[in-house]
This record gives sequence, structure tokens and C-alpha cells, in this order.
Amino acid sequence: MIDPKDYPVIIMSCDSYSDIWEPMVYSLDKFWPDCPFPTYLCSETKNFEHPRIGNIQVYQRMGWSEMLISVLRQLSSKNVIYLQEDYILKGKTDTGGLIDLLEYYEKNNAAYLRLIPYPPPREIIDEKLNVGKLEKGSQYRTSLQAAVWDRKVLLNLLDASENGWQFERNSVERSGHLDRPFYSVSLNSDEPNKNLHRYPLDYYSTAILQGKWQKEGVKLLRKAGVPIDTSTRGCLTRWDFFYYHEQKKPDSFYLQLLRFIDRHFFNPKSNYRKF
Repeated sequence: MIDPKDYPVIIMSCDSYSDIWEPMVYSLDKFWPDCPFPTYLCSETKNFEHPRIGNIQVYQRMGWSEMLISVLRQLSSKNVIYLQEDYILKGKTDTGGLIDLLEYYEKNNAAYLRLIPYPPPREIIDEKLNVGKLEKGSQYRTSLQAAVWDRKVLLNLLDASENGWQFERNSVERSGHLDRPFYSVSLNSDEPNKNLHRYPLDYYSTAILQGKWQKEGVKLLRKAGVPIDTSTRGCLTRWDFFYYHEQKKPDSFYLQLLRFIDRHFFNPKSNYRKF
């Protein structure tokens, strides 16, 4: 039987995302009222108060990795359940199913267990729990989607100079030096978006992209009854979404074409030059 105190939930955030705290906390109150785990929202200097959610502050502006290192050092638990402020719940949390996964995690002395299959493991090794093993070197083996982490393992994988995207890319190789297993829940359907309620945490993955709300997420969350105010940061346009994904491809033909057009047809001093 697991001890909930060994699995505090940390919600990573920062002062500039404080406008997201209200919908995030609203969703926790609505869709996870029976949460047995101590829960903390992590901020820099802004205070946060809630009857059942604590606040861990680092008291100065920091980069993502540096801040997470500070947060983890303030905890004494063996493990942590990692969330971010834009992982907003949109359906009832399966606390019993989550505890079953934590027992599996403990039994197998795992270092990591991802709670949503983004991306999924290659093959299932436990059909009852729908869990697969993440092989060394596999892409996004150390994804920052909702997951259970061994706190010291996460600390050792962090590089204070990296942002979250860099951590996800670079920590895969670093995690390869560990012999302890990394796991993830697997897809439960060929059309997983229709069955997300079957995962322990039913949340909209990455409601904020490039500092803006994703329109599809806003619609989905409002439909679930979560109040969302888009006036502070606005919504992502189709162009924003396209550019975000293309810039992650080092050999993107479209991005190279746009840069060529920008370089040869627009004033070098123009504010338009964002490629």
C-alpha cells in the first residue's frame, strides 16, 4: 500500500503564468476533489493561497530547470507527481487507477511512469494496467507530460541552464545511464482522443502554446465547465501553430522558404523579421 505523503503533486508554474492558476485550481477542485496527495503550486515571488493546495516559492525569477531544482530540494519525499499549470483537468480523475499505477511503479522500482501516452511506449508489458516500458534512447523518454518521478532521479537529470524543451530533448541520453525502468501508460484505442477519460488524469495536454491559449483547448475546457479567460494572453492562430511546429524541424523546407522571402523581400530593419 502506498503512502500518499511519498507522492506530492507539484504544479510547475511561474509568476508570468499566474493568470492560468485560477482555471487550473478550479479544475482540480471540480475533477479531483478526493486527491489524497499533498499538492503544491510552484511560483517565483507571487503568493498563492488555497484551502488544500500549498505554495512553494523560490523567491526570485529563475529559468525553468533552475526553478525546478529549487522546488525539488525543498521537498523530502521519495517521489513527486509532476504537473504544469496548463495541464487543466477536464474530467473526473480516477484516483483508484492512479494508485494502482503507483503500486506498480513502487513494485518495479521505477524511476519514471508517464500518466498519459504522449508519446506511448512501443509495446505493452502489463495488459491489466495498460503499461509499457520506455526503452533507452526512445524519443521523449523523459517527457514533461504528467508523470510520476523518483525525486532524486529527476534532480540528477536536470541541467540548470536548460529550459523545458531542452530538458526533454537532452535528458533522454542522460537517462540512458540509469538501469532503473522508465514506464508509460499506453494508448487504449486507435482513436485515443475519444477515450482520454480512461487515463487516470483526464486533462487537456498543453492548453498554452507559445504563450497563448490553444483554441481547441479553450472550447473543450469551457464545455467541461472550466472558466477560461483569454483576454490576458489571447489565442493561438493557425499561423502561430504552424510556425511553432516548423521551427522544431531543423530541415523544414517551409521555414527556409519563409526566411529566404523575409531576407530578400523585406526591409532588414522591419519589425516583421521574426524568422
